[in-house]
Amino acid sequence: MVRFARNQRQILVVDGFLGAMIGALSVGSMSASSALAPYRVGTFLVASSVTTVLFAIPMFVATVALAPALLAVLRRWNDRPPSSFYLRSALAGIAFGVVVCPVVGFVFGLLIPLLPQPGGIALTERLVMLVGAPLYLAIGFFFVGFVFWKQVLIAGLGFGLLNGWWVRRHLMAAATYARQGSIGAPPSNGT
Repeated sequence: MVRFARNQRQILVVDGFLGAMIGALSVGSMSASSALAPYRVGTFLVASSVTTVLFAIPMFVATVALAPALLAVLRRWNDRPPSSFYLRSALAGIAFGVVVCPVVGFVFGLLIPLLPQPGGIALTERLVMLVGAPLYLAIGFFFVGFVFWKQVLIAGLGFGLLNGWWVRRHLMAAATYARQGSIGAPPSNGT
């Protein structure tokens, strides 16, 4: 089980980077496809680099914070036949994308008071922002998930299938490793 826990930390880091990339590229592609962008490629590159800098940390944190719940659900479904398991994991990935959007807004709202402001902001204003910004941004990002429905659908399918594959692979490997370890283990003498 220690091996499984180490592998779970690795997939959480991979999930965090994927979440940051999916979110940043979704926002960048959406801004590049707007009607006001006559130079789509240049706008996409600028928009994706700006969103990567501004949104990558909250997206990484939100994905890493929620991914253990997704992995726990997938572990519970592991005894199902592969077709049912992978269908459920794909749907769970889409649901994960919908849930992670408000969490990204909340984390981003926590970071807003820490950003430097021109002319400086009084401590009381920063505290008010710390209370209000996470709530309002979480609500706003919840609805942004519906604006980005294509990205949530496509990336959620891939994200869920990747995590489903990982759970299947590592749970079977952990079970095989435990079975082999118990077969060849010397009998305990009660100590």
